[in-house]
Amino acid sequence: MKILRYCLKVLGYLLVFLVLLAFSLYAWVVIANWNDDPLSEEAKQAMQYTPPTQAQWQDNGLLIIAGLDAPWDAADKNAVTTAAELGRKRLTREIERHAWVQAHPTTTQGMPPLIERAKSGLNIVPTQLRCPQGEADCFAWYQQYKTTIESTFRANQALILRLDAAANAKQFSNPWPHYLYSDLPPYSLLRSSHELWLAMASLEWQNGKQADAVAHVTQASVLRIKLAASSNSLITSMIALALQYQELRWLSNAIARTTPDTSGAVSSTVNALLQTPPPSLDSAFAGEKQFMAGVYASIKDVNYNALILEKQMGSPDLWERMANHLINIGFLHGETLNTSIRDLDHVRSISLRPAHEQDSAYSQFQVQLDSVGGPCGSSWFDMRNAVGRCLVGISDSYSIYLRYMHRVSDIEGYRRLVQLQYQALKEQQSPANIPTWLEKSPQELRNPYNLQPMHWDVATDSLVFEGKEKQTQNLDASSTYRVQLFKVHP
Repeated sequence: MKILRYCLKVLGYLLVFLVLLAFSLYAWVVIANWNDDPLSEEAKQAMQYTPPTQAQWQDNGLLIIAGLDAPWDAADKNAVTTAAELGRKRLTREIERHAWVQAHPTTTQGMPPLIERAKSGLNIVPTQLRCPQGEADCFAWYQQYKTTIESTFRANQALILRLDAAANAKQFSNPWPHYLYSDLPPYSLLRSSHELWLAMASLEWQNGKQADAVAHVTQASVLRIKLAASSNSLITSMIALALQYQELRWLSNAIARTTPDTSGAVSSTVNALLQTPPPSLDSAFAGEKQFMAGVYASIKDVNYNALILEKQMGSPDLWERMANHLINIGFLHGETLNTSIRDLDHVRSISLRPAHEQDSAYSQFQVQLDSVGGPCGSSWFDMRNAVGRCLVGISDSYSIYLRYMHRVSDIEGYRRLVQLQYQALKEQQSPANIPTWLEKSPQELRNPYNLQPMHWDVATDSLVFEGKEKQTQNLDASSTYRVQLFKVHP
């Protein structure tokens, strides 16, 4: 009995110790997270959404693109009006949905529904008509399908009218809210329509209407530049980048078909179209900051366990409610958002650097992040904003942002290849002289990553640039960009 009483006494002391320890740990967590940091000015700006002004609702090219999928037919004389009307409706609905998310962060039930897209026709260029990956002469490819392409163009003339009107609109501003459930404009239809526009321009070139062809490509370029300049998301910037790839491919084909009889004005226009660099990601990162601010605002004081467990197992029990309480204590909204915005600003500044400096700048930034112990801090003893620090580490995938920068630099490298192609033709360079000529090339026409001359592939008479990211429009989605010289086209 004495031994039993002794054991019970020890267990009692142990229980008291554990209760005191648990209370001390709880008090430690509460004290460590007693006061949140005030929001920085950058964080406050990221949390603000500015509704469109009255002027932004009128003659805004982006709203035409937002309504690009409005029903159309070949004889639609009101094609632009119907697209703009749908674009305004879609923006109105997005503003309503954004307000709903801000007011009801824990549920989508009752959220205003999306405005449905067209059930079909979002890819108006059939696969068999598309110039294949790696095809050096898309002009010849399209010529094989001349009749079909022309009939497809006539059937979708309304879409081309919309693209032209968007390019010529008085303004091209982007008042779209960028948040977790954003419904972006129908970009797949934009890409397909843009491709059809360029396909018809290639037929015009071959039919002796080079001036008309480059005029249409110029309009496509104007639209793409405006889309990129107004971008408030990385998705939109990547769409603009994909359009630029298609334009560069077209320009390379046109240069290869340039002859002494080609108009000087046409040749000058082609050269002018090559002068536009890829889009900066500056405005896109500004949108990403707004997106991130919305995400953290939506999880502030959210019952995390209840969101999952109530759907699967019914109401959470005591332990789950306690865990949820600790999670809420360990999440400081202000400090978390400030850290995330500060880090995004750092990444944004890296994106504005020349391509040959970005990788080293990112490595230094990563070292700085690692020095504080990785995503969740240097020690589990640090209880201040433990949940928030982990959320920042998980959500801010900076290596992904670096890959976006690489995609921009890859297209810049391709643009430089096509510029070199134009210069080689203009200067009537011979194959034997190309290596020497490349050694003397100015910095703005060299490899953007290492500032070395572009590679000359003697076996294929090609200028070659090795990018860093896979390019889905290249052969086998390769990161290698190639422009062939000295091939005589009919």
